[in-house]
Amino acid sequence: MRWYDHIYIGTYAAERLDEIREDIEQEEFLFPQLYLITLASNGVDQLDLFPAGRLAFHKSMVRYTGMLVGAAIGREEAMEVLRRIASDTVLATGGCDMRSYLMKRYRTDLILQMTEGEGM
Repeated sequence: MRWYDHIYIGTYAAERLDEIREDIEQEEFLFPQLYLITLASNGVDQLDLFPAGRLAFHKSMVRYTGMLVGAAIGREEAMEVLRRIASDTVLATGGCDMRSYLMKRYRTDLILQMTEGEGM
């Protein structure tokens, strides 16, 4: 699963980010109440929000899951993370296309990384 460089993390999830990252990379999904926010995998919706435990039962879904842009412990914290993403999008673009906003930031970061690498 690809991780967004500027991942949005809930307060409780931030306290355990290293453990969460390790579990996700090993496809263990051991954290109860862990919610993941990804770019929508269907290309129509903007984002997907789902309990990480769902991936534990459907490991084949991991390869079809979009880029991980947020993580939270509990549904309430997940809603707060989604609100932050929406707020940042509106402030930066004046619109509500979260997917495009996040992808534009991602592509900009890739270009910067590539140009910095050329200067070496």
